[in-house]
Amino acid sequence: MAGKDVVELSVVQWADAAPPVSVARAAALALLCWTLGVFGALVHRLDTFDPPMRLGAAYSHLIVPGAWRLPDGQLSRTFMGRVDRALELQKEHGATMVLTGGRDDGFAALLYANARGGCATLPCLFENASTTTLENARETARLAPAAASLLVVSSPYHLGRCK
Repeated sequence: MAGKDVVELSVVQWADAAPPVSVARAAALALLCWTLGVFGALVHRLDTFDPPMRLGAAYSHLIVPGAWRLPDGQLSRTFMGRVDRALELQKEHGATMVLTGGRDDGFAALLYANARGGCATLPCLFENASTTTLENARETARLAPAAASLLVVSSPYHLGRCK
């Protein structure tokens, strides 16, 4: 093939070029995704956990510790869940509900319970002074000194502090 120009093509091998994403970065991203997945599953499990109660027990008072409210003043999903469960148990046991929480959280929970049809025929108490779980307990003792049998209605991750 005389007279024709010879064109040389060079092939760059992958080993000579930088990979688009380093192996270390890919591994870190995979680990992050796995961790977020495990954490999400754990949070879901905690959020849907319903611990067993003593069968046949009669509770005189249901204690609902406060939880934070949204910036618009509405109860958080966690707080609403606590109050909703306490309303179910109140009907079942005929117990007095004690709604606790400072910064008007107890009063906001009372309004929420009333809007859900609770506290109409069964007694409900609330307090707005406490800002910690320990203060919730102190205020509950002040509000219901003659309470015979208490049941704390809270979130699974919060129950450890309620003991």
